[in-house]
Amino acid sequence: MPPAPRYGFRIESSQLARLCRAFSCNTDRSPRYFLLISQSRGAGFRAFYPRQYCAKRGGETRRIVGQYTLSEEDIIQQREFEDTVALGCGPMDLHEPNGTGIQLAMPPAPFEIPMRCLIPEDVEGLIVTGRAISATREANGGARHIATAMALGQAAGTMAAMAACGQLSTRSLPVDLIQRKLRAAGAALSKADCAARASAAE
Repeated sequence: MPPAPRYGFRIESSQLARLCRAFSCNTDRSPRYFLLISQSRGAGFRAFYPRQYCAKRGGETRRIVGQYTLSEEDIIQQREFEDTVALGCGPMDLHEPNGTGIQLAMPPAPFEIPMRCLIPEDVEGLIVTGRAISATREANGGARHIATAMALGQAAGTMAAMAACGQLSTRSLPVDLIQRKLRAAGAALSKADCAARASAAE
């Protein structure tokens, strides 16, 4: 069994050569290690083989300075926002930069992400989504999970479409109209939305 790969390269992600070197060092070993572990410890994985895997990974990169910066306190205290456009879920996971471990903190419930986190403070014509939204490092650890990224992507796409079709400023979009469109498309934007769906399902 090869030694477990170490994660958490300390690199400057805007420098392409360093980024590619880090990915190539880690990518070659990680799937092989996962495959060997799976085959040796799981009966259902004995005949398992990977068909394809992502060649590039990375948990943290640069984030914008937005009209609002989501914080750890916002998540833990379950702060409600009038301009919420997505719900976040999953733990706040902070990877140690030298690959020595991970810190996990589970929010008590899904948390609201305001539209202002997707809008840069001083840039017109730009809407940001995914792990680049305006958030502290701690909050970003909870907002970059795949389900949350999907919700943020839906919100960003709706915002961009409304700005383009209505020739509106991306920095002053009508949040009530965006929320109505998102909810009409089936998005849950708040804990109240979730509670209403749970009651309707009973």
